[in-house]
Amino acid sequence: MTKYEKDLMDAKEILEKEEKLGRMGKLCEVKELLENSLKQLPDNMCIKYRLMRVYESLSYKEDEEFYLNKLEKLALELKETEKYKYKAIASLAQLYYRLNRQDEIIEDIKKLPSVYECKTWLMPYALRNEERIKGVQQNFTLLIDLFLNMLYSTYGREMVGKRDKILLKAVDFINIIFENGDYGIMYNHDLQNVYYRCARDQAYVKNNEKVIYYLKESIKYARIYDDLRFNKKTTKHTSFLVDRLEDSFEEYTYMGDETLITFMKNELEDKLFAFMRETPEFKQLLEELNKE
Repeated sequence: MTKYEKDLMDAKEILEKEEKLGRMGKLCEVKELLENSLKQLPDNMCIKYRLMRVYESLSYKEDEEFYLNKLEKLALELKETEKYKYKAIASLAQLYYRLNRQDEIIEDIKKLPSVYECKTWLMPYALRNEERIKGVQQNFTLLIDLFLNMLYSTYGREMVGKRDKILLKAVDFINIIFENGDYGIMYNHDLQNVYYRCARDQAYVKNNEKVIYYLKESIKYARIYDDLRFNKKTTKHTSFLVDRLEDSFEEYTYMGDETLITFMKNELEDKLFAFMRETPEFKQLLEELNKE
């Protein structure tokens, strides 16, 4: 066996281990595995790409500046490769947006193909029968991701205290694709996030009634998500636009191994909610969460 062949085998084994840890939400262990692997395989671009994504996830959880610097270094290197340049540009675009350095990426973005020329949208045209239907239906779910990303980046004309009306458009959009609560794993997560953002928006203007309502909705979807993910369930969709798709916990990697209910418990300690901490409704919510 040549050194090249051995390196390929080693990289495959490392990436399989990384995927397994990712599905378990063990992000720090994934980081350690990939960083150590690069000492053995310093030129493996796939490992570098996976590590770049880990740094991106960690930057939202801890030591933002530290991980964004690491992310940028890897992304700039990957941008010079044929295989990963588009993915690297996508990461740099989001990175520079967060750092208010948009001018550094705009020329690269101008060189990218339009959404109508990419593999994702065109693949259904290359498929037949049921596989084509699945390809089209998968694109319907991606429309939700695009809509959410754009919605979170701007709330239009609405100011704080009225942004919940804008965020609720995401709920309407999701319900166009998934009918009768048929959301699967990640879109239950998205609904939890949307309603939690609504609760925070209303907390800024101290609207107790709306805060409680949105928190209850957020917690409801958090419970569903936790059940699907941690009990390792598979959902067979029945909604018209996605009725050929299945949604399994094994399809995803996760930013951590804590439940969304634990996340909500911690978030309710935020000083933003201090004004209503002694109200009966808020106390009841905390009491219910602490029982789980």
